[in-house]
Amino acid sequence: MPGPTALFQERILNALEAIEVAQEASQVALEAIQVSQNTVAGASGASYSVTYIFPAKNWDTEWEEVINTPAAKRGRVIAATLYDVTETFVDTTTDARVDVGDGTDVDAFALTAGFGTLAAAASLAPAITQGVTEIIPVGDIVTVTGIAAGTPGNGIATLALTIEFFD
Repeated sequence: MPGPTALFQERILNALEAIEVAQEASQVALEAIQVSQNTVAGASGASYSVTYIFPAKNWDTEWEEVINTPAAKRGRVIAATLYDVTETFVDTTTDARVDVGDGTDVDAFALTAGFGTLAAAASLAPAITQGVTEIIPVGDIVTVTGIAAGTPGNGIATLALTIEFFD
């Protein structure tokens, strides 16, 4: 039977895991609120921005997420931010980065500068280079691809990608 110290440590670990799950749920809820508010704001024809949150993405290997853009709006990537770094990014043979494309051309709309070496608990807002087709067409899908950090790749962080939508 484990002693009181071991039980206490186990309870602390369980509480920390519960907090992490609650934080991820809060991020998803925040994104839904932002999309809802921005959809209402966009109804009048004004431009608006939506920040898409991709929690705890692992740059050990390439990954991809798909965004369905709002109907009747064009867009442009305006910001990318990495935060909640839980595994250090190490500059190996290739820097990790994010590409934003159209499903065919991985970086058609934008790509970020490489992350270099990024320590755990750090954050970063890498420079964005606009792609060949800077403007996201009306009704197009957007693919967000995490390009792995060389071999062996590593790095885990949350990505916030902001897209401005307009008529």
